[in-house]
Amino acid sequence: MQDKNYKFELKQPLMVPIGPIKYKLVEEYTYYWEDEQGVINRITVPEGIETDGATVPRVVWTLSGIRPDGLIRAAALVHDWIYVNDGNPPDGSHTTWTGTKEEFFEFYYPNREIKSLTDNYGSKWVDDNRAWSHRQADKLFAQMMTEAGMKDFRVKIAYVSVRLLGWWV
Repeated sequence: MQDKNYKFELKQPLMVPIGPIKYKLVEEYTYYWEDEQGVINRITVPEGIETDGATVPRVVWTLSGIRPDGLIRAAALVHDWIYVNDGNPPDGSHTTWTGTKEEFFEFYYPNREIKSLTDNYGSKWVDDNRAWSHRQADKLFAQMMTEAGMKDFRVKIAYVSVRLLGWWV
């Protein structure tokens, strides 16, 4: 039997500016990934959340090319969501898939935006009530930036910045 090459697609969130460095999430945003144990995870950020994007001082924009609203915005949104909730996103926000990987990629994932799938496959998602450590949130941030296509040196700059200063902001 041939092993299939399953792949997640990172989509950028739909956000609108509501101030000089403030954005509002226009529609619910969901990110999917497989963790080190092979478990498929999903984190959902609700519509209406306000964020400053990536907290990047203006001088760093020029030096690094990292802007708060560029390719980094999905990673920054999810990272902010975890931070704002002190590492404990509300019930239903972080869930794990209990079905098979084949079932997920062959039926659920390609059709994930169809409402009726919630009825058929909603029970396959269970709350993951574990608290996020700083390191876990920061690693997910780096993973999402890489998936978004950011250059390695920019990912490293942003990652080191949140490791050193992220929870103080």
